[in-house]
Amino acid sequence: MSAAREQIEEKARTVNYVANVDMSAEVYVAAPTAATNTQAAKHLCGRCGAEVGAAKFCPECGKPLAHAVPANCPSCGEKNSGGKFCGNCGTKLA
Repeated sequence: MSAAREQIEEKARTVNYVANVDMSAEVYVAAPTAATNTQAAKHLCGRCGAEVGAAKFCPECGKPLAHAVPANCPSCGEKNSGGKFCGNCGTKLA
């Protein structure tokens, strides 16, 4: 092995790569997961602002809600994944 390579390898073995890194336990916080996330997306009525969840009509004012989309695409029959447009053919669902 050459002298230059030996010097490089020795330097790599002795350098403290985490000297300026805070390794205390308080720094490390677990990333939120679906199981720990207590705030789910809220669906609100466009007319009165009431929280409606997955209802098709607002429980407070009775207005039909836009997020009530068909289970299958009316154009191609593909199962709806919850979007505004069909993922298979692009037909508007709501």
